[in-house]
Amino acid sequence: MSLKMSPAPASSKRLVLGVLLADLLAFALAAMLIYQSYQQSRAQVGLGALLMLMALVSMGLAYQSWKRQQEAIEALSKQEAKYRTVADYMFDWEYWQGADQEIIYMSPACERVTGYTQAEFIADPDLLMRIVYSEDRPVMTRHFHDIARGVREPVDFRIVRRDGEIRWITHYCRAITGDDGQAMGHRASNRDVTAAHQAQAALRASGEKLRGLYELAPLGIALTDMQGHFVEFNRAFMTICGYSEQELRTLDYWTLTPEKYAADEVRQLESLARNGRYGPYEKEYRRKDGSLVPLCLNGVLIKGADGKDYIWSIVEDITDRKRSEEALRQKEALLRTVLDSLPVGVWVTDTKGAIQTANEAGRRIWGGARYIGPEHYGEYTGWWHDTGKLIEAQEWAAARAIRNGETSLDEVVDIQCFDSTRKTILNSAIPLRDDHGETMGAIIVNQDITERIAAEAALLQSNADLEQFAYSVSHDMRQPLRAVVGHLQLLERGLSGKLDDEDRENLNFALDGARRMDEMIVSLLDYSRVGRKTESKRWMSSKEALDEALGFLAPAIEEAGAELNIAGQWPRIFASRDEMTRLFQNLIGNAVKYHEAGQTPRIEVESAVSANSWRVSVRDNGIGIDPRQIDRLFQFFSRLQSRARFEGTGMGLALCRRIVEHHGGRIRAESAGEGQGSTFVFELPIKLSDDEIRS
Repeated sequence: MSLKMSPAPASSKRLVLGVLLADLLAFALAAMLIYQSYQQSRAQVGLGALLMLMALVSMGLAYQSWKRQQEAIEALSKQEAKYRTVADYMFDWEYWQGADQEIIYMSPACERVTGYTQAEFIADPDLLMRIVYSEDRPVMTRHFHDIARGVREPVDFRIVRRDGEIRWITHYCRAITGDDGQAMGHRASNRDVTAAHQAQAALRASGEKLRGLYELAPLGIALTDMQGHFVEFNRAFMTICGYSEQELRTLDYWTLTPEKYAADEVRQLESLARNGRYGPYEKEYRRKDGSLVPLCLNGVLIKGADGKDYIWSIVEDITDRKRSEEALRQKEALLRTVLDSLPVGVWVTDTKGAIQTANEAGRRIWGGARYIGPEHYGEYTGWWHDTGKLIEAQEWAAARAIRNGETSLDEVVDIQCFDSTRKTILNSAIPLRDDHGETMGAIIVNQDITERIAAEAALLQSNADLEQFAYSVSHDMRQPLRAVVGHLQLLERGLSGKLDDEDRENLNFALDGARRMDEMIVSLLDYSRVGRKTESKRWMSSKEALDEALGFLAPAIEEAGAELNIAGQWPRIFASRDEMTRLFQNLIGNAVKYHEAGQTPRIEVESAVSANSWRVSVRDNGIGIDPRQIDRLFQFFSRLQSRARFEGTGMGLALCRRIVEHHGGRIRAESAGEGQGSTFVFELPIKLSDDEIRS
C-alpha cells in the first residue's frame, strides 16, 4: 500500500500569516472610513463601526487558527525528530528518494554498507545506481519498474563498495504518495546479506560435494524404512546388488537377505533399537543373478522430515578381502607346513620380545620350550661354547636383535634343555622391521650341532693323531733310508770299476729312488709340521715374509733371468711367519721354475686389501695348465709334468693349500691352457691389529 503524507508545515504557516495581514488591512481601512464618515456625515459612522467590528472578529478567528496551526507544527516536528532518531540508528541502510530522484533522506548506515557518506549520495543521486554491480543493474531496472506498477517483492543484488569489495544487498522498496495521491518518490530499506549468501554458496558447494561423494563412493549407500523398503541408494549399491534403480525400488532388504541370517538380523535390529546403530555386520546379499556376494554392513537410525524412522546403511563388498583372507590362510598353512618340516628351529617374537610362534624343530631342540616374554629369557640356560661363560638374559641374540636392532649369525652356544639334556646349537637372530625401518620383532633360528661338534672333535683328534703318526713315521723312516742311500753309495764307490753299464744303471736307479723317497718324506714332514711345529701366529708385516722368500729364491731368479714385478698394498697380518714365507717361496718358485727353455720368466705379484680380506695373486707367463687338470694341482704328490722335464715331489701346492687353510683362507689356480701362463690366487680373512683397534 502507498504511504499517505499530510501537507508540509511551512505552507500552513504561510496561510495563517496571510489571513492575519488581510485582517489588519481591513481593520485599518474600517478605521479610516469611520474617521472620514465622521467628518462627512453621521450616517456613515455606523457602517464604519460595523466594518471595524467585523475586522476585529476576523482577527480573533485568524489568531485562533494560527495558534492551532503552531501546535500542529510543534507536534509534527516532534514526530519527525522521533522518526529521524529511529531511522538514523537503524542497522539497515535506509533512504527516501523523491519523485524527481532527489535524495530526501539517507540514513548514516549507508557509509557502513557502501563506504560512501550521506553527503555524497545527497549530492549525487545517480550514485545509487552506479554502485550496483554491472551484471545486476538490469535486475534493479526491472525492480523499479515493478514498484511503479505496485509490485512489492524484495530483490537481492550486488553492490561495489568504495574499496572495491562486492557485497550482497536485500532491497525492500515502497512507493510514496501524498494525501492528494501525488507520487512523492519511494522509500527503500537495504540489508547487507553477504554473509548469508556466502554461507549459502558454501552450503551448496558442500551439498554438491556430498552428492558427488554419495554418487561416486566405492561403497554402497542405501536408505530404507523400518520395513526394509529401499527409499534411496547410490550407484555402487546397485552394482553390488545387480538390480536397476526401478527394480530396487520394488524390492526390500529382506528380499536380498538369505534366510540363514535370520538370527543375526534379529541381533542387529536389537542393537539398532538399543544403540541407534548396528554393525559392523558381515553377511551376504543374493544378487539378481542368484549368486551370493559377501558384505560388511554398518548402519545408523535417523529421524526423517516426516517424523518417521529410517536406516542409513553403508554396504561394503568384501569379495576381494575374503579371497585375500582365504589366500592368506592357505599361505599360513603352507608356511606352517614348511616351518614344521625344517630341521632347524625357527622362533618369531613381537616388538616386545614375547615369543609368538615356534616350529616343531624349535620346541624339540629345547625339549619343550614355552611361549614367553623377554622377562623370562633368564629361564633359558646357556653358555658361550668357546669360553663356557653363562649367557645373561640380555645377552641372548633375540634380546640384542629387539633392543639394538643387531643381527647375530651362527653363535655357538651350549644349552641346558627343559628336559635336562645338554646340547650345542648355532644360535642366530635378525630384527624384523616394518616398512619404516622400525623394529617390530625378531626371527630366531636354532640349529642343533651337538653331533657335529662331537664328530668334529673326534675328527680333530683323529687328524692330530694322524699328523703325529705321519710325522713320527716320516721322521723314523729317514734313518733307515739314509742307511740305504749310504750303503748304495759305498757299493757304487767299491764296485766302480767292476760294474757293467747295466749294473751301473740299476745302481743309479736305486740311488735316485732312495733320494726321491727321502725328498717325499721331507715333504710329508713339512706338511705335518704346519700348525704344529712352525712358529705361532703373531702380528707381522706381510711384505717382510715376501722379502724373506725372495731372499731364498734369489739364486734361482738370477739363474733363470726372471723379471719380477711387486705391486699393491701389503698389510700387517696375524700369521705364522715361517709358514707365510714358505707359501710365497713355493708359489713364486713354481713361477720361476715352470717355463719353456729359452723363455724369460715374467712374474707379477700383486696384493690387494678389502674390508674383510687380503688377496694375493702370482701371475706368470709359463707353461700354463690344462683347465681339466686344475683340480689335481693341490693333491698329495700330484704331478702334471714328467719328472724328466721338471724335478719335484708334487707336494709343493698341497703344502700351500695346507698353509692357507691353516690361516682360514682359500687358494685357487687359473689358466687359459697349456702355454698360456697361469695365476695362483690366495685370500685370507683380515682383521685389525691391537694397535689399529686402539687408534
